[in-house]
Amino acid sequence: MDSTPRRSGGGAFEGIYKLIMRRNSIYVTFVIAGAFAGERAVDYGVRKLWEYNNVGVWMNLSNKLLKKQSILRISWNTKQRA
Repeated sequence: MDSTPRRSGGGAFEGIYKLIMRRNSIYVTFVIAGAFAGERAVDYGVRKLWEYNNVGVWMNLSNKLLKKQSILRISWNTKQRA
């Protein structure tokens, strides 16, 4: 009576879907683990992009700050001696 043919094997996605959706605890674990892994991947990608776009900026800034600190230290030492 049913004229539509049935697929026998299904695809890889159907097998993964059945494996994950079999129990609620497995589904929730998969969602939490996926969110954690996705967050780590995005964090890593954004950090690498930030470092790529700001090459040398931190070194210039840190050198300026170190020079200011040494100048302030020298001026502070001369004021204390006087």
